[in-house]
Amino acid sequence: YELKRTEEAENLDEADETEPPANYTPPKVEREVGQLVGTFKVGDYESAEIGSKTPTHVQVTDLKYCYPRVTKDVKDKDQSNDKNGDDGQTGHITQDPLLVDATNPAKTIKRPSYAASLTTEGEAFTYSVDYNMYNVALEMKKNVMFVDALDYRVKFISAKVTDDQGKELPGFTVSTKETQDDNGNANTTIIADVPQNKGEQTKEVNEGEYGGHKFKKYRLVITAEIKDEYKLDKNATEYYKMMQENDGLGFANQAKIVWNGDTKDLKDPNAKTRRSNNVFVTPPLETDITKEVTQEVKPKEKGSEHLDLPAVDDTYFYTIESTWPGIFDEYLIEDILVPELESLNKDGEDKVYVNGQESEVLKKYLKVDQVEDNGKTTDRVYFELKKEELTSLELRRINREIAKLNEGNDGPAKIKLGIKAKIRENADLSKYHDAEADGQIKVPNEAKVKLNNKSKTSKKVTVTPPGMPPKPEKTVDEKPSLTLGALEQVFTYEVKATVPKDVAGFTKFELSDDLEDILTITETKVTVGGKADAAVTVTGAAEANANATTKGLVVASLPSDKISNYKGQEMVLTIKARIKEGVTTEELGKYVDNSIPNKATIKVGDKPNQTEDTENVPVTPPGETPKPTKTVDDQASLNLAGLEQEFTYRVKATVPQNVTGFTKFELSDDLEDILTVKEIKVLSAGQEDKAIKVTSVADANKAKGLVTATIAKDDLPKYAGKEISLEIKARIKEDVKGEELAKYVTADNTAGSIPNKATLTVGDKPSQKKETEEVPVTPPGDTPNVSKKINETLDSAVVLPEADYTYNIKSTLPKDISTYKKFNIVDEVDERLTVKGTPVIKGEAAKFFKVTVTGQTVTAEITDFEAAKAYAGKEVELIITAQVKKDATVKEGENGIPNQAKVQYRNKSRQEGEPDEETPPTPPVTVTPPTDPTVDKKINEKLDHLDVPTQTDYTYNIKASLPTTITSYKKFVITDTLDKDLTVKPDAKPSITGDVAKFFDVKVDGQTVTATMKDFAKAGDFAGKEVELVIPAQIREGVTRVKIPNTTKVVY
Repeated sequence: YELKRTEEAENLDEADETEPPANYTPPKVEREVGQLVGTFKVGDYESAEIGSKTPTHVQVTDLKYCYPRVTKDVKDKDQSNDKNGDDGQTGHITQDPLLVDATNPAKTIKRPSYAASLTTEGEAFTYSVDYNMYNVALEMKKNVMFVDALDYRVKFISAKVTDDQGKELPGFTVSTKETQDDNGNANTTIIADVPQNKGEQTKEVNEGEYGGHKFKKYRLVITAEIKDEYKLDKNATEYYKMMQENDGLGFANQAKIVWNGDTKDLKDPNAKTRRSNNVFVTPPLETDITKEVTQEVKPKEKGSEHLDLPAVDDTYFYTIESTWPGIFDEYLIEDILVPELESLNKDGEDKVYVNGQESEVLKKYLKVDQVEDNGKTTDRVYFELKKEELTSLELRRINREIAKLNEGNDGPAKIKLGIKAKIRENADLSKYHDAEADGQIKVPNEAKVKLNNKSKTSKKVTVTPPGMPPKPEKTVDEKPSLTLGALEQVFTYEVKATVPKDVAGFTKFELSDDLEDILTITETKVTVGGKADAAVTVTGAAEANANATTKGLVVASLPSDKISNYKGQEMVLTIKARIKEGVTTEELGKYVDNSIPNKATIKVGDKPNQTEDTENVPVTPPGETPKPTKTVDDQASLNLAGLEQEFTYRVKATVPQNVTGFTKFELSDDLEDILTVKEIKVLSAGQEDKAIKVTSVADANKAKGLVTATIAKDDLPKYAGKEISLEIKARIKEDVKGEELAKYVTADNTAGSIPNKATLTVGDKPSQKKETEEVPVTPPGDTPNVSKKINETLDSAVVLPEADYTYNIKSTLPKDISTYKKFNIVDEVDERLTVKGTPVIKGEAAKFFKVTVTGQTVTAEITDFEAAKAYAGKEVELIITAQVKKDATVKEGENGIPNQAKVQYRNKSRQEGEPDEETPPTPPVTVTPPTDPTVDKKINEKLDHLDVPTQTDYTYNIKASLPTTITSYKKFVITDTLDKDLTVKPDAKPSITGDVAKFFDVKVDGQTVTATMKDFAKAGDFAGKEVELVIPAQIREGVTRVKIPNTTKVVY
């Protein structure tokens, strides 16, 4: 026989289950297995004793803690606001309702709860379920599962099983199953199947199929988020319900472990189960607020956005509704009444409702006080809960009260306040006219809710008392104000008011407008509903102007007994007016800012609150544009001493005290293109003012001389009464051409003065722009000039006898040539020369010149000075064709045959009887007939004879003149053959001196030295000039001979 013993765990209630000590290891215990001893009988036969009486001892695991422990936590991404669980922070404690023992509270299992408060609706969160197997693994036989059923509003993202260090374990099979919760809502359940893991298996001990899991720790990690269809913008009702659950902790979740069921059915009645603690997820706290107004509070009925009061002193109620947040740091609903309203909280009729039921518990938190609003004291009614000021008991009482009153309501709990109010006695309600409601009085009110740091404001609701006038409107030329372009301008006032639909209490409907005495009325009319109505009266223009008592008063009235006939129609009073003729500046000056005020009035009865004024509609006469002044070097005009002289323009204007209608204050000066700007600055009251915007020097020159100094409209008041001076230093441009200056010479401007005016602009109207007087700058007058060349470019030339060449005489006509009385170009040709034909003036200028030849004198005379004006500042050219006479020679001391020209003239400054003026003659230009070459020879530069010892150095200096026509030569050789008793100095070389050496090749052949010229065509610069050949020489040794001769020749 083999006897077995089964080790059984102690039988504990779940409430008595405790956690093992830290680092607990299950000990082994020794158990005795007894033996069977007996005899075997068959019939009468009985055997001897069989078996042993000696017991067997076995070591087995102590089965203490033979139950699992499941602990659950939840974390979101932002944990800074997770303040409502028991994970180390103060907050609510929620018990697991499945583990409450109502009959024996001592047996109720209490475990810490954990909560995550989401920062955003889409924030993912993670459930972590820790499974501590303890010794329960030894009794597990089948269908072991980790199970977590998610809330129906939660979307599953992922799940896995890890060890307690976070390492994922592959042996566990994780799956999801679509299930239903106890209320029939479809949800997702996560199931992790625990794999078999055999424990100890020996002859004596069998720990079963799951024994290997004993005292192991596993963690089921689930990531999830709130489903889109339950977010605030998709389903506000469900969102707020989710937020309010579990006293505001949000939706709950528990996990469990299941084992030894007959099937994998999660509801198998034979399965054993242990559940985790509760964890909670709270969506971001939100609330809302709505406000309505009603005559009497009906808790389950809605009010409206507007209430017409039967009487001005009637009481009424504001109802304010806000979704209960569940949990909060601060929850405030407040209604700050406008100063014209009064809270009647003192009457004790203010209420707090939940689900249409009044709450005395909550009413104690509804209070009233006074606050300041724009300097006025007004009532503030508020419902306020602050977590820090409430005890845990008070918080639970509030939540229980709200939950109890909301029973039977499928939606979230809402707090509804009923606040009694009225319009204060004699309140001025004129500012509450509603332009979109025909000017009807609508006294507004709005409420606010503040949840923690978030606040929201309700829509405005309004009340309207009876018998109040609509808001009248007034314009001038369809604008709220008008600045006139001129004093005589006619303008139109329009006064409008719409007859309201409720005219109860109206005894009249009258529009009136009392114009200032400084105005005169030119026309009046009134229309109702867009057309004239004979029953509607209006003061005429003549009557309004003439009535000494009510001068300027215009009144338009509806018939008092038929006001109701005009409901909803707009009444328009039109008055055309202008400033009276002859009005003085002093009369205008009595008005503030020079603006003429005007208001109109509506009256619907004789009570104080039945009269209302329009806004002021001012008419402003234009400010006068001051006259700017301009000087140049502090003078009215300036004559320049030289073209390079700099000068300073000063443009001045004073900003007036009255700048009404000014849109700017701009001094501008557009200088002529012929000028260049050197320096710019602006002065205010004599001091440089860099705050005034002014064109830079670079920008002015880029803009061809335009300089602008501008004071912005907003800055004008601080410059009132100050003189503004724009200073521009300038000069005539360098290298200016005479023809550029000449364009300024006219019949009216014979001096050729450069004109300039400056401008002051204060607006866009013609009257807002004024110019200075002209300030001319006159360049210095021209002195005629003349120049002369040969063949256009030469100052001297070698000319063959009787060969043509030209004299080119040029003169620039003065810019004021049109004012001259005489202008002659004169050339007296030398008698050795001949003038060929008739000289001519080149080009189009010939038409206003007459050229004559008298003997050797050539004269080119201007005959039409008006025609010559087109050439002012331009160059004219007289061309004389000439020849050198045959046998003509150059006189002693002359470099050639000279010739000069000059201009004889009389300008506008020359008086009758005074002699003509003339220019200095031009520098002589010379022509030279061609000459033959010459040669000269010296010893040591200046000697014709030298006594010198033998073998002693000396030089031959041979000088030859190059012909004036050398460029046409084909050969030119200087040859010197030394006597036999002479020799070229050993180791020395003869040479041509100076720059001309590059045109010569110098060679020594025995006793002969030659200098041969080359590149004749390029030697023109040396024509007629002298060249020098230097030969270093000695008398040979032993020679006794005296006066050894030597000669040189030129071969060409």
